[in-house]
Amino acid sequence: MSTGKPKPYWTMDEWGEFLHMPDFNPEFNEQLKDLVPYSERRWDKKERAWWISDAWLEEVDGLLRSHYENYLMVRD
Repeated sequence: MSTGKPKPYWTMDEWGEFLHMPDFNPEFNEQLKDLVPYSERRWDKKERAWWISDAWLEEVDGLLRSHYENYLMVRD
């Protein structure tokens, strides 16, 4: 059953991987900040997306799985 809430999704471009977060989730954000060092992540307010260093993609993927039933990976 769909809750109708927007789901997070990944995109990739020449700058790296971006995790788009259409819905604010304070618990997820705090855990992401605790998990990924500041130098390995950046928030893009306009796009509502985190840039995540390639070194942390697997860990962030695991965090996503613990908070969301599903999400999308999109490759450009």
